[in-house]
Amino acid sequence: MQKNDTTPINPIGTSTLTQRLGIEPVHKSNEKSILQMTVREDHQNNGGVMHGGITATLMDSTCGTTAVYGFKGGATASLTINYLAPINIGDKITCTAVIKKRTHTMAFVNAETVNQHGDIVATATSVFRVIY
Repeated sequence: MQKNDTTPINPIGTSTLTQRLGIEPVHKSNEKSILQMTVREDHQNNGGVMHGGITATLMDSTCGTTAVYGFKGGATASLTINYLAPINIGDKITCTAVIKKRTHTMAFVNAETVNQHGDIVATATSVFRVIY
């Protein structure tokens, strides 16, 4: 497929990494996106809970989906995560990301991840460089 200025870099919208981790889209838009996953044994750290890097991947992916939705692509400029509670094997977690501000080249996004009980397990703030 030949790309033009309106063709997204990844038209399918999910990366191989997020697919392998079991991260699934629930809602995607340029204002708010929601991704979710069920925590598996292969997601755990040495302490027996979900590895923080997987939490970061879920949150980065959700923020990025919102930041670049409808654009050619983009890249994470910064991501700050607050880990608020352990995430256990078998938990179904949902991350919601919302645009706070856009400029011509940047998107500022906040996110919150909750477990199946509605408990907030992590929050994030992020900045993305958007490619038009």
